[in-house]
Amino acid sequence: MLLSAGFLRRGDDFLAQRRPTYVIADPVVRFHELITRRREAMARVWTATRASAPGRRKVIQVIGEAKGTAEARTVEDLARLDGVRRQLEGRGVPFSPTARLLVFSLAGFTDGLAALARSRPDVELVDLARLYQGS
Repeated sequence: MLLSAGFLRRGDDFLAQRRPTYVIADPVVRFHELITRRREAMARVWTATRASAPGRRKVIQVIGEAKGTAEARTVEDLARLDGVRRQLEGRGVPFSPTARLLVFSLAGFTDGLAALARSRPDVELVDLARLYQGS
């Protein structure tokens, strides 16, 4: 049913004893399964480790937003993250001195956002190339 609906693609892997392989067809769902779910699991482990360390306070390390649209991210996206940070700070939520604002994008970034990010050490832009290949 998932094959006929186009959610999965079947491939033949002749090296694995003629067993077929199945790949998620939709790129957004594939991104979620490959990246988001793994990172969520790692974040839970990391948070539990940090929270259980004696004498350590929970602090915000990163605020980020990922968009899977065909539109480039703009300065307004960064302004929204700055607003979230201000609201959290206003509520007394502690931030790490090295906390970062991350903007993820499938479609890239406007020139204005790229220029602003270069001038701010607390901002990082992450496109697919950086996500898969590193900085």
